[in-house]
Amino acid sequence: VLYKCTQEYSPDHERGIIWNDPEIGIQWQNSAPMLSPKDKELPFLREADMNFSYSG
Repeated sequence: VLYKCTQEYSPDHERGIIWNDPEIGIQWQNSAPMLSPKDKELPFLREADMNFSYSG
């Protein structure tokens, strides 16, 4: 996964969800990816903070 940042990194604004959330329903081919300790602790989507503001 690659992503682009348009501003300086801001840890206070970092968000994520667990990669294998069963409610999302993605059938990943790799059932045991290498994850950072931080990524292993990410919440399910239903438990995640939903405080994003979208505009375009």
